Amino acid sequence: MGIIAKRCGKITIKGYEFDIELNEPLDRPEGGKVHIQNDNMRIEMSQKEFYKMVITFRYAKQKLYSYKKL
Repeated sequence: MGIIAKRCGKITIKGYEFDIELNEPLDRPEGGKVHIQNDNMRIEMSQKEFYKMVITFRYAKQKLYSYKKL
């Protein structure tokens, strides 16, 4: 657990709200630690892993919209 460097926002998944936080230290090659959490659970990953996850989700959304012609 590090010091919170930035609260990045909130996300709602199937009715559950999660906070997204970036934690220090940020000077490592993989960046800081990102916590996606609420009162019941927490997911922790490196900043680099978080960016990969976001890119993958955005690509999947784009492909789904392309297939559905939305």
